[in-house]
Amino acid sequence: MIDNDIQFNKKRDFSDIINVTFGFLRQEFKDLFGTVAIYTIIPLVGLAVVSVFFGQYNWSNYFEGLVNNTPNMTEPNMGLILLLLLLSMLTHIMILGITFEYMHLYHTLGKGNFTRGDVGQAFAKDFFSILGFNIILFIVYIFAFIFFFIPLVYLSVALSFIIMVKIAEKKGFSASWSQCFALVKNNWWFTFGLIIVMSIIIGVISQVFSIPMMIYGGIQGYTAATGSNLETNYGIMTILSLFSTLGGSWLYVIMYVMLGSHYYSLSADNGENSILDRINQIGDRPLEDSV
Repeated sequence: MIDNDIQFNKKRDFSDIINVTFGFLRQEFKDLFGTVAIYTIIPLVGLAVVSVFFGQYNWSNYFEGLVNNTPNMTEPNMGLILLLLLLSMLTHIMILGITFEYMHLYHTLGKGNFTRGDVGQAFAKDFFSILGFNIILFIVYIFAFIFFFIPLVYLSVALSFIIMVKIAEKKGFSASWSQCFALVKNNWWFTFGLIIVMSIIIGVISQVFSIPMMIYGGIQGYTAATGSNLETNYGIMTILSLFSTLGGSWLYVIMYVMLGSHYYSLSADNGENSILDRINQIGDRPLEDSV
């Protein structure tokens, strides 16, 4: 059953969304994560390296201060902070965009009927639109947070799959915004629950990737606190940071697959895209069994 195409455009309940998410991840694990890894490994390595220097810059003086009983934090390095933010945004956009592009090609062309190059080309074509969407959303979320916290929560849930709408329906920002609210209408708590469940799952699994760095940091702190000679091994720190960054970032593919599956389910329930998708898929893909 898992070797057959997964039919995304199908109305599903809460448990079905979870099941189809992990079913798709099991079926496409090698190809999906391989595609995400190929296109995101360079910026993620850059993010890991910058994180090491940022952490060392901020904590070295603090640990040294512990030895002299005068712990003190240094002034923030704005250049490192800006670079860290830019790399974080870039990796977020790339992982999100590539995952959604992969799902869209899978949905329209079928399993095995597209390549990693096709995913890369589709993402490159949509990159600046996805970047623009994220910048606008960031500004919207800031204003929502300033005025009150509840609008921020509501908007972040309602717009959680706006990039999927843009990719699948080729709409601009305002049309994608409206479509998100139309789909989430009467389904906000449903969407919120899915995000909470997936966040808990990702949070638990991500601890596996962060434990080595936490242990090393604890050893460094204990060494400084006991007055021993503090020596930082940048090679070990870089490896541990890379392990934590890669694992923690790629785990969000799980969240994006869930959001994409949820979008297709709501679209099928809404009835606006399901018929059109079936028509568009005639002749584009072989007739296969679906789940």
